[in-house]
Amino acid sequence: MILAALQISEVTKIKAELTKKLVLHGYTKEDLAIKLSVSDTTLYARFKNPNSFRKGELSTLFEVLHFTQKEIVNFM
Repeated sequence: MILAALQISEVTKIKAELTKKLVLHGYTKEDLAIKLSVSDTTLYARFKNPNSFRKGELSTLFEVLHFTQKEIVNFM
C-alpha cells in the first residue's frame, strides 16, 4: 500500500481532486486508463479505493495530470 490508510472523507477529497484534474486537462477516465496502462475496470477500482494505486501508476498519474509537488505531498 502506497498511501496511508485513508478515512472516507479523505477518499472523497482524493476522488474529487482526481476528477477535477481530469476535467482541467481534458482527459476522461478511459484516457487516463490508457496512460496508466490499466483497464477501465482497474482504474475505476483505483478511484473507489485510492490505496490500491501502485507506485508506478501514481507516478504516471501525477505527471499526466500535472500535479505540483505540494499537491503530491497533500495527496500522500
